[in-house]
Amino acid sequence: MAVKPKTNSPSEKEAPSGMRSLIRKTNEEEYHRLLFVYGEQGAGKTHLLGTAIDAKKKILVLDGDLEGRETLEDLPIDAVGMDSMDTFEEFMDFLIREGYKDYDVIAIDTLSSLQITIMEDLESTGQGQDVWRRADIARNLVVGKLRELRKRPVMLIVTAHEQRKFRKASGTSDPILDQVLPKLFPSVWEGVNTITSAVGRLTKGESDEVKSILDFRRRPVFMAKDR
Repeated sequence: MAVKPKTNSPSEKEAPSGMRSLIRKTNEEEYHRLLFVYGEQGAGKTHLLGTAIDAKKKILVLDGDLEGRETLEDLPIDAVGMDSMDTFEEFMDFLIREGYKDYDVIAIDTLSSLQITIMEDLESTGQGQDVWRRADIARNLVVGKLRELRKRPVMLIVTAHEQRKFRKASGTSDPILDQVLPKLFPSVWEGVNTITSAVGRLTKGESDEVKSILDFRRRPVFMAKDR
């Protein structure tokens, strides 16, 4: 199975910058080989992947967000659409066997969308009696393949959308932001988090000079991890 290169080349498009130092270092040790990035839509998750070009790395994106490809189409990187569970499983097996050799960085963008595709396929084929069982199957598939690919000398990046959970303030009806988490089923997130080296929340910058910020600091509201 071969990846068909996109027509864009690094000379035709200006690669985004800002994360190249992190991407340069992260695949040097197996310990740091899986980076998880989540954030709201438009924060720059897909754009972030393009910094691999600026870091002189060859990147492949497994595109699970088929309906929002505008940013990906503008980046000079290889991409393969993950339009079904079988496509994902077969392509991951190919990457684990030998396909990883052509790349320095392999990314799943976004897992939030890919999990829906996998679970819809499971429902259509009658696998899993309820949504929670289908989520467990999706977790085992995704985590199992990522765990095997993580053993190869390649950096992995997984992105996801974020979801916000609110609670009511004591004695009032005013909502208070309680948690900002990856938009994944709990079992899927718990499984991926167990094999993730670092979890960062990507937010929009507050100035023209800083267009986005990747935060690895632990906070009561935001999920973060940096081993």
